[in-house]
Amino acid sequence: MKNNTKVCIFMNIYLERKLEKSKTDSMDKPIITMKQIQHIKSSIYRRKINQLKNPLSNITEKIIMD
Repeated sequence: MKNNTKVCIFMNIYLERKLEKSKTDSMDKPIITMKQIQHIKSSIYRRKINQLKNPLSNITEKIIMD
């Protein structure tokens, strides 16, 4: 349960920053939509859950990215 709370707090902070950034970006760029927020939330949540299930996934993800 503690990990779920951390994930939610992380997601909220991330989304708030993303919203702020979208507001401060130039006006020609479209402002982030609710659909995008839902997509971001679900992808972050899915990634965090996968990391909790398989702690090595983070390491392999890093190796692939490099």
